[in-house]
Amino acid sequence: MKTNQLILIVIAFLFSANYAFAQQIIVKPTQSNLGGDLNHAFTVFIDEATEKQVSKKWGSYTKKHKSKNDSKGENIFSDNAYFSSITDDTLDIYAKVRKEGTGCEITVAFNLSGTYIGYEALPDLSDDASRVVYTFAYDLRKEIVKDQIKDAENEGKKREKAYDVLVRKNSNLNKEIKKFEQKIKDNEKELVGLEEEVQTAKELLENQEAVLATLSGSVEEKEARAEYKKRKSTHSSTVKKIERKKSENDKLRNNIKDNSRDIKQNVQDQKKAQKKIKEQEKVIKELEAKEKSIK
Repeated sequence: MKTNQLILIVIAFLFSANYAFAQQIIVKPTQSNLGGDLNHAFTVFIDEATEKQVSKKWGSYTKKHKSKNDSKGENIFSDNAYFSSITDDTLDIYAKVRKEGTGCEITVAFNLSGTYIGYEALPDLSDDASRVVYTFAYDLRKEIVKDQIKDAENEGKKREKAYDVLVRKNSNLNKEIKKFEQKIKDNEKELVGLEEEVQTAKELLENQEAVLATLSGSVEEKEARAEYKKRKSTHSSTVKKIERKKSENDKLRNNIKDNSRDIKQNVQDQKKAQKKIKEQEKVIKELEAKEKSIK
């Protein structure tokens, strides 16, 4: 058991060490067939960069130093570039970009009047040439991570907005429940009055039935029957009002149940949304730490 734990600790340490190493920009002297023969050059790995991204940035980088660029496949030729940090003379620069692991590698060869700068040839200029390549890689790596931070922050804002929508929805659902409850109370009050009205209408109808029975065949029967129909209509109309109010209350109670269910789900969704926000905040902090670790 202890052996397994030790293995896991070692693996975690190696992973963290590799991650930290990936943030360090290291320019290495090398030999490359850039420019024709095997020549001195400098190579650097840029983590999480794409070939297109590196090529485009290198082209912009050298153009700022008055070069005329020509790209052929993975190779970029910069004619008469002027890097005062290296030399007061112009340089012909050859660069090659290729996919490597989780990022890209760019190899750069500086030709000064037919001689390629390297520690075995023009060693006094090698540190400055290496620094040019380092500055390019450092700036691009920083830019990549800053873009990641920006994207992560935008995602964080989206998650916060989604949470705010849930909060507003919860508030609206609760407000609706209060309105439904108030409407039910109002209807219940009306129902009390309508029940009294229907009882009165029923009594009047029964009384008119009794009157109508005594007037059978008489002259007054016609008027009594008309009054009976009127009272019957009033009774029927009041009964229907009661039925509508009761039906409305049933629907309102169902609405309250639906809203209560939705509120319960909403509370769960809010918790999930808050968790996502915290997760994104953690991602942003990790990216900010990654940016700071670039050297």
